Amino acid sequence: MSARGSTGATAVNTATRARETANTVTKDFLTFSQPFIHEGALLSSSTSGRRLFIHHLSEVPLGTDVFTTQIGNQLKRTDKNTVAMGDIKLDIKPFPEGIANVPTPKIISQVPTAAFTGPAEARDKLAVQLINKGKEANSAGEFAAACACFESAYALARREGMLVSAANMRLKLGDAYTAAAMYRQLLSDPGLLDAKERDMATRKLKEAQDQPPQPPSASRAAGGVVVGAAGSASASPAEGEAVRRLEARLKALEELVRAGPSKLALEQTSQKVDSLSAQVERRLAGVKKGMGALHERLTAVELAMAKLPEHLKTFKTKNREQAQIGREHAEQIAALQKAIPALATPGPDGFVDFGSAHGSAPSGSEAPSLNDFEPPSPGGDGLVAFGNFTPAKLEAQSNSFQDSGATVTDDEFNALFGPTE
Repeated sequence: MSARGSTGATAVNTATRARETANTVTKDFLTFSQPFIHEGALLSSSTSGRRLFIHHLSEVPLGTDVFTTQIGNQLKRTDKNTVAMGDIKLDIKPFPEGIANVPTPKIISQVPTAAFTGPAEARDKLAVQLINKGKEANSAGEFAAACACFESAYALARREGMLVSAANMRLKLGDAYTAAAMYRQLLSDPGLLDAKERDMATRKLKEAQDQPPQPPSASRAAGGVVVGAAGSASASPAEGEAVRRLEARLKALEELVRAGPSKLALEQTSQKVDSLSAQVERRLAGVKKGMGALHERLTAVELAMAKLPEHLKTFKTKNREQAQIGREHAEQIAALQKAIPALATPGPDGFVDFGSAHGSAPSGSEAPSLNDFEPPSPGGDGLVAFGNFTPAKLEAQSNSFQDSGATVTDDEFNALFGPTE
């Protein structure tokens, strides 16, 4: 490789390293702002699930579909000349001269949408059909059609080995720079290709790099950097200035991107804080309500505890009063028992028997008195039998109060103590 080619390669590698270290928006900006996306880009529709593999922004269809890049940014064709990537507007530049027009968009548009989201078996079967058509076109020398079939098969089945075949067709079309960019992209990740595919991509990359530079009319111009077809940038006096302009654009874009997410992050953080504040307020309201109910219960307990000594004092006073009443009752019972010592003693069954008692009249001729009779004694059952009580002497002496010398006549007695009608 010449010193001139080495200098150009260094410039391109510097831009590549800058792109790799940038954030995702910057990376996609640097990819899709190129006049031609040599390594290719896979897009997926956010609504239908269709996938595209493009090399130029003009291949993004105009419509309502929003496409997502492989690193998560969104692209939308807004009009004939513009593709929007979020708030960034990307101008669709003219298709570069000297690059074969591969009809990948036309081939992939013929694939049913359901094939992209349907069963894997049906999808792989359709991809195999595209590969076979690509092989047939290659055998017939129709390299552009073959390349379109291989790229469409990759967009459908997403098997990177198909891109090795597509890059081979680009190389046959004389587009060594694009082929080399595709080989490098595939070789950058060791897990994308199997051993056979890696060997082929490595060998073909060397073949692309060994091809002589194309004339300026067929060069890949990007911001003043004139690049040869072999993938090594051919020397140009404007090379250093182009790199500086690219780095300046990269720096400005990074500042713009840093400012955007910061505002968005601030707004999102503010919304989260508001949501958390509302949750905290609701929980605090519940806690306050619970604390209020607890306070009421504690107040009731404190009030009851405050009244407890008074209740205990009242209880003790009542106990003393009841004890005093009990003592007084005991004393009254004792006095009553002492005042009536001649009360009959109850029998075994607790009753006094007055049935066999009889009075004894005093001696002499004096009239009998109730005090002259002894009270009958209870029987064995503790009861006093009154049925046989007969004051015999009183009955023998007098059948009336007048005969016994009483001062109250029978009529007067009956008037005083007789039955009342």
